[in-house]
Amino acid sequence: MNKYLSKLFTLAIILFALCFEALPQHKVIVYTSLEAALAKPNDVVHLDLSHNDLYKFPEQVFQLPNLKVLILNSNKLSVLPGSIEKLTQLEILEITRNLLKDLPGEIGKLTNLKLLNLANNSLTVLPNEIGSLPNLEKIILSGNKLKVLPKPLGKIKSLKAIYAFNNEIAKIPNDIGKLNKLEELFLSQNKLKHLPNAIGNLEKLEKLKVSENQLANLPRRMGKLGKLTHFECSNNLIFTLPETFTNLTNLSFVDLTANKLIELPRGLNEMTKLKKLLLARNSLVSIPSELLEVKELTYLDLEENQLIEFQIKIDEKIALEYLNLSKNRITMIPPGFGNLSSLVELNLSKNYILKLPPDFNMLKKLEILTINQNRLMGLNAEFAGLTELREINASENKIQRLGTELGDLIKLRKANFSENPISNIDQSIAKIQQLQDLILFNTKLSEEQLNWLKTNMKTTYVVF
Repeated sequence: MNKYLSKLFTLAIILFALCFEALPQHKVIVYTSLEAALAKPNDVVHLDLSHNDLYKFPEQVFQLPNLKVLILNSNKLSVLPGSIEKLTQLEILEITRNLLKDLPGEIGKLTNLKLLNLANNSLTVLPNEIGSLPNLEKIILSGNKLKVLPKPLGKIKSLKAIYAFNNEIAKIPNDIGKLNKLEELFLSQNKLKHLPNAIGNLEKLEKLKVSENQLANLPRRMGKLGKLTHFECSNNLIFTLPETFTNLTNLSFVDLTANKLIELPRGLNEMTKLKKLLLARNSLVSIPSELLEVKELTYLDLEENQLIEFQIKIDEKIALEYLNLSKNRITMIPPGFGNLSSLVELNLSKNYILKLPPDFNMLKKLEILTINQNRLMGLNAEFAGLTELREINASENKIQRLGTELGDLIKLRKANFSENPISNIDQSIAKIQQLQDLILFNTKLSEEQLNWLKTNMKTTYVVF
């Protein structure tokens, strides 16, 4: 009886699924021809007339009473008529890559509008009426000629996203702080010299992008952005971060590349969700040791700073997977470096490193090692056990010999030992079956050794 009921239940599920598939699917048709749209005016919800070389706004669209989505991208429109107010049902309006210099005030009558995309035009201002769009959630103004972030935007309480990168914006009005639903603010590639304190009122802001401006500092009230997860501020003029910066405990991504930072604030270990931190091309002399206490931190870029040392003062394992310390002034890798046991990629190039610490062989997950242009005398026991290593660039050092430890690198595929005074390579190198490229330009290997390499490593491309 139970088997019978089970089969009956299974059959019922199959029949239900078949009936569901048979139901009509009300998929919105995207009309791409005005002629086709006018043939069924009451049915048209979505009209896309992009790439049609339109010089004039197609006023026939006013005959489409149910139009909700109008796309006019990549045309040659220079004027938007005031009669656009007739499109009372419109929810999405996209007019990117056209020639618009201004907008009519009547655009404020599109009270159902949720998305307004005006990217890549020649807009210098927006009308005050733009602040009368009560349902607007996202406005895209990137690639225009705006001098100021339009003040009327502060009246649109429904706004969740403002994209205004690549303009000429030099000022953000304090009214921006009234947008208590704003989640994304993208203002990179402008001419901003400061951010207003009012930005700290954006309690729901999750992503802030202000790269490629002229910012010399960040406001203290920025520390109130409790929901901020993503912050991009590269290519500015920032010397120091406010002490409130470490209050941003939800940040997971921070890019401060190419600023003028000379120090980092204390308390970075409070930023417990930080995963990726980019600090390349600054003037940092040291890094607070507590930075490596951040459990989630997996990516740290410190390329081209003024670091003399990189201290690791904790004994526990560290989650870091990518570490770039290239182009600094480091002379020594300290004991404890082996605690970076999750490292997959390590770049130590262009420093003054004389030797690697004994616990370097604890980097069991290391796959890519870049250590060229240092002062290493050899690669010895510290390399034994790096069985996951796939690529190594140790060119332009002072290495004289490659010993038996090389044979432990069983997964090595690419190795560059050029510009070293190497006079001997241990024959254990022949054990590396996966080695594809072995680069030995300008070494002191004898002709006999080079011939041995060519004879015994036929699957490897040896360059010397």
